[in-house]
Amino acid sequence: MITHPLPQPCPTQMVLKGSVYKVQKALNQVFKGNPQGIFQKSPNFPPTFTLYWKGDRHPAEIKIFKNPVNENDVYISCNRNPVCKSEVYTDFWETPLEFIADFQVHLIPQGAKETLVEADAISPQVVAGKTLVDVRPTTVEENEILTAVKNALGK
Repeated sequence: MITHPLPQPCPTQMVLKGSVYKVQKALNQVFKGNPQGIFQKSPNFPPTFTLYWKGDRHPAEIKIFKNPVNENDVYISCNRNPVCKSEVYTDFWETPLEFIADFQVHLIPQGAKETLVEADAISPQVVAGKTLVDVRPTTVEENEILTAVKNALGK
């Protein structure tokens, strides 16, 4: 596996125009309506996502909702399937490796009409041959989520 570092990290948080409710609705729209449109480099098979909100039934390993600060957050599970082809990690022939990660999208109200949105990759891995290799988050995928939500909000 070869790593191609980014010249500088991509932003992993943005203040978006819209209430927490509108941002949550946009997240649902993006991940359930057009998951192929989130990431620029699609994996070999279309990604499938499961969104978990506080109060919903979720697997026991999802611990984010134990912290009251995360009451508006969403945990996005990739169901252990690739979400995109990496811009940072490649094989020996410089073919992008498929990237696997779950995400936490943290939503913090900034008044009635703005929300600070932060995306974090959880347990990122790449598919190297028949092996899953743990990797560091690259900020590319988090930024693409923020951009997709911003576009869904129309602002």
